[in-house]
Amino acid sequence: MVRYAAIIGLAAMVAGLWALYGLSADYRVFGGVSTASVMIWAAWLATALLLVLVLSRLIVGVGFALFDRDATGLQRGIIYAVITFVVLSLILGNLGMNVTAILTTSVLVTAVVGLAMQPTLGGLIAGSALQLDRVLRVGDVIVLNQERIEVVSLTWRSVVGRKHGGALIVIPNARVSDTPMEIVRGDQASYAEISVPAVGTVAPHRVSEALSEAIGDLPFVDPARPVEIAPREYQAIDGFIHHRVGFWVRHSQDVGEAQQMLMARAWYAFQREGIPWRSHALVDDADRAMPDTAAFKDKRLDQLGALRGAEFQSIALAHGLAADLAGRTIAECGPALCYADGERILRPHRARDYSLFLLAEGEVREASGAAWREGAHISSERDAMLSSRGMAIERITSHLARRIGPYAETAVREAAAVDPNPVAVRAAVAAEIEDAPARESFLRSLHFDDDVTYRAGLVFGLQSGAYRRVSSPPLRAVRRAIVIPIVLAS
Repeated sequence: MVRYAAIIGLAAMVAGLWALYGLSADYRVFGGVSTASVMIWAAWLATALLLVLVLSRLIVGVGFALFDRDATGLQRGIIYAVITFVVLSLILGNLGMNVTAILTTSVLVTAVVGLAMQPTLGGLIAGSALQLDRVLRVGDVIVLNQERIEVVSLTWRSVVGRKHGGALIVIPNARVSDTPMEIVRGDQASYAEISVPAVGTVAPHRVSEALSEAIGDLPFVDPARPVEIAPREYQAIDGFIHHRVGFWVRHSQDVGEAQQMLMARAWYAFQREGIPWRSHALVDDADRAMPDTAAFKDKRLDQLGALRGAEFQSIALAHGLAADLAGRTIAECGPALCYADGERILRPHRARDYSLFLLAEGEVREASGAAWREGAHISSERDAMLSSRGMAIERITSHLARRIGPYAETAVREAAAVDPNPVAVRAAVAAEIEDAPARESFLRSLHFDDDVTYRAGLVFGLQSGAYRRVSSPPLRAVRRAIVIPIVLAS
């Protein structure tokens, strides 16, 4: 409405100037010839401005609407420049000026300036091609030097992107045009792939099951798209097979983080299923770090806290377990199971004969909802599955960095030092975002429940029915947790 009012006001001014020019030409009492000359120049310039605004508005508003597109800033600039040049040339010619001489002089000046500003003009031309082709758009992700960069703005000279940590990077348009690079649409799912080694004596289906379970638990994965796991390369020297693991991530900027998280969780998934990792030394070291399950055998549950080296002094029974279990003796212990930060506590296949478990080391967190059940996925907010405190803090940092930059890490660290609860941290750092709509968007994009945690010494069972492999209550590891399957004597 403001633009239309400005055009109407300019049209009224043009009409007034031409009326004054007519009066000046007919009645010399208004100033004679000199005043008329000034008025005609003013009237023509105002007319030129009006024509430029109207024609540009028609082309930008109507022309691009026919193709169902929005004009970029560069396209608007080119349209305004061309229309201004044509209108001024016509008006100057109508006023009796030698347009040819002016154009000749302009060409010479342009040639000199072009040679002096060749790199800058190269960037401008490359930027024009990028925006006219619409290959790259704001919100897309480009892969540059094996790093994913989210495009935040497109200018005439450069592309401004944001790295994963929130730092901004300026890439010249000429480099974007001349360098082959991968472009991923920001509003589309992105394909991710990693290579995971496993010893060749393990059946491929066991490796596939362990990795599929780990992928299904990632908060970034698009559950509507297929997961591809297949042996790719066999190394006869050490007897390992490299498995290609491909999956889809809902948001392209999370591909790198999803790949890193899956590689880390693959180790834990293999440990729980008894699948050797590539380095036997790592497996041996992990075994030495695990608690001695033989020390728990033939001990009463309420006496485990007295064992040497135990991380707990007393046990706690999860809701739903009979109170008299505390006085019963452990008849058998299964292999120690290690869970990474944020992983749901899910019974592995090799512990299928056990239904009772003891949290021997670490901490777990309780949450409720379908997202915690076996095979379930969230459908909208990807952050709803980020359960552990450490992962929640990292996610808050990542979301905040997209709005305020690198200072987000410091702000989150200071807030977590006061209160590590993700809900409190999210509320504290939201004040760093000055723009109210952006602050509300930040709060809506992160969903965390208040912490309900259990330390070592917790004894819990499994859910019944279709979710009999999931812990009861639904639990996730905080940082690192070691669980021991147990069988109590009757």
